[in-house]
Amino acid sequence: MEQVSPAKKASLLELAAFFFKIGTIGFGGPAVTIGMMEEEAVHKRKWVSSQYFMEMLAATNIVPGPNATEMSAHLGYICAGLPGLLVGGLSFVLPGATLSLILGIIYVKFGNLPEVTSLFQGINPVVAAILTTAFLRLGKSAFTDYKTLIIGGLSLLAAFLGVDEVPLIFGSGLLAMLFYSKPVTNFMPLFLGFTSLYQAKLSLVSAARNQLLQLGLFFLKVGALLFGSTYVLIAFMQRQVVNQYHWLTYQQMLDAVAAGQITPGPISSTATFAGYVIAGLPGALVASLGMYIPSFMIVILTGKYLPKISRIPLVQYFLKGVTASAVALIAHTTFGIYQAAIIDIPTALLTAFSLFLLFRYKVDAIWIILGGFLFGLTKLYLF
Repeated sequence: MEQVSPAKKASLLELAAFFFKIGTIGFGGPAVTIGMMEEEAVHKRKWVSSQYFMEMLAATNIVPGPNATEMSAHLGYICAGLPGLLVGGLSFVLPGATLSLILGIIYVKFGNLPEVTSLFQGINPVVAAILTTAFLRLGKSAFTDYKTLIIGGLSLLAAFLGVDEVPLIFGSGLLAMLFYSKPVTNFMPLFLGFTSLYQAKLSLVSAARNQLLQLGLFFLKVGALLFGSTYVLIAFMQRQVVNQYHWLTYQQMLDAVAAGQITPGPISSTATFAGYVIAGLPGALVASLGMYIPSFMIVILTGKYLPKISRIPLVQYFLKGVTASAVALIAHTTFGIYQAAIIDIPTALLTAFSLFLLFRYKVDAIWIILGGFLFGLTKLYLF
């Protein structure tokens, strides 16, 4: 792993200011924030080489968690060690999480007002459109041959049959390892080990009766299994937060997704909004910690070795499987949102117009979300 010379090291204050700025103005998702990091850290500040930055970006794709958050933590780590990791990562996620918390407080306090309710009723169609573009964009890189198409198809079928996301994701990774390995390796020990860990997780969650503990365990699981795209978070939330625990309604879940979209920094700040709606300030804190702790731990434990690990063929095969599965989960969730979103002609037109803007003009999701808010208010007063 390339090391940073003392001349390239940064102070904690520099790191805090750098990542706080990106976390504050970085609207548009991970592609935008990572691009800003590359421009500043590589070309302007010369902290790392372009080759090293791209190697780490590629390596973060093989581990779960939000890529942009992991990149901020890793850049902080190589510039100032463990304190730099904490300062870089926290400074990056703090602005978005804080704004999501403020939105959550406003939502809980005023959400029953007709104007606020209508404001959020325009969210469903635009979220459906955003997820459609995410599914198609990710699908181009995920489904590269007939093997990934088979894995994606099986995952989609399993999702419709109600299979839990955790065994679905890991099972897809193991299936890809079987498909691509020559000769076929015996993966029974891996499968048995995963099954044992998953059963232990189920026992732990079922034993946890305290809502805050359950909330923390849920987002800890999501943060540790967020392969492929942050939008997989919606699939996890729909299954457990809405259907199993009944902590949020379906509409509240989509409103939380919207909050993550219209705030800067990582979209995973959705967790902060959802946590507050579920259990107030303690819920927001527990959900946020659960969401981001896995990313920090992954960088601490694997930061020095991740580029080498990413070149191991079996790891690459596993990633092919879990990415195909993640895209299938997004497709399954999108199908459900379409069923809830298109309830009349105006919502159908809004969905179609949102898709047109996203595909034809590549409009940022934040403007589509704000348009959905405006549509909700217009519908209240005109229809």
